Amino acid sequence: MPYLSRNPILATATTANAFERLELEVFIEKVDTVDTFDSLGTFSFISDTIGEVEERIDSILHAAMMSEIDQTLPDSDTEEQRMPALSRKYYYRHRNYTSDAWSGWTEEDEDFVVLGGEAFEEFGNQFNVNAPSAPTFMHPEGTLLALSQAQAWVYVLAQTSGTATITHRYWNKAETVSNTVVTTFTVSRAYSVFRIPIVIPEAIKSPFFGIEVEIDEALRSISLVVDDRYHRTVNEFTYLNSKGGWNFLPCHAPMGKSIEVAQQMAEVTVPGNYYGQDDISQYKVWDSTGRKKFRVATGFWPSAYMDVVIQDFLLSRYRFWYNADLGKWMPIIVDTKSAVYSEDGGGDLRSLQFEYRLAFDNDIPSAL
Repeated sequence: MPYLSRNPILATATTANAFERLELEVFIEKVDTVDTFDSLGTFSFISDTIGEVEERIDSILHAAMMSEIDQTLPDSDTEEQRMPALSRKYYYRHRNYTSDAWSGWTEEDEDFVVLGGEAFEEFGNQFNVNAPSAPTFMHPEGTLLALSQAQAWVYVLAQTSGTATITHRYWNKAETVSNTVVTTFTVSRAYSVFRIPIVIPEAIKSPFFGIEVEIDEALRSISLVVDDRYHRTVNEFTYLNSKGGWNFLPCHAPMGKSIEVAQQMAEVTVPGNYYGQDDISQYKVWDSTGRKKFRVATGFWPSAYMDVVIQDFLLSRYRFWYNADLGKWMPIIVDTKSAVYSEDGGGDLRSLQFEYRLAFDNDIPSAL
């Protein structure tokens, strides 16, 4: 059974006697080579009064998973694809120092670690208690916001091997079933994470649609909604969500752009005769830099769609803005530190306005 990398993962071992030195080495599977492992380091501990050592290793596993996160970024492809960086094997081994000598290494069983985790108020690590082979959507909310310009995806953990069936289900605006689109792909390894392309409905269809994934007769579904109205401007964002997949955030309010300029001065020799000199300045600018900032808002959505999205987006470590002209995701840093995501009796509509800047120097005039 896999573990989430942000949930507690314990490594346990025992020594022959109390207060003995013990070394613990943690390994994680390489992304590009199946069943081949890299060492994440060897750590030294002292056992307790009954010769036991129990230590959490989730932090080092999570750091290793995050170091490969760039390999899971959304792109413009439209085929299902396995994401090995989001689910990898791990194991640990240990030895202890007794009678002036090290014992041999004892290797524990391999298991899987999946990127993501839950807050302790919702803590649970049982992926497959109720349905041992049921697929799991790696998204924290039940209704996802879909994109209209960039290619969007859903991320699914397949807990068993076999043939996976994907069903896109669309509705007419009269709320009758319009049609379904069914595709299949092969899951060759249990506990693999796949990204599945989202195909948005036609403009004449209902903006509400769903995706079902079935593996080994176990089925899970997720609902989506796309804003199909005309908007003068559309800005689309993606962010790494708390469950380990990538979520999307469309923003339809106009974008505001500003620039903050910082200039560094150099002191020069003051002329003796102000009236007879061409340049009477005491200082000169020797360096000038600018930081462009952007302000955008989602527009108003029902709070049922936005409350979790607002929290997840602001807490995310990786966020990108889609540049339609370049056809690529641009890394950004969100400067907004707080937002109201819920109010008792505050009405059903909710909007998120935030400021961001590009995560690289961009201090020359440009279209951005």
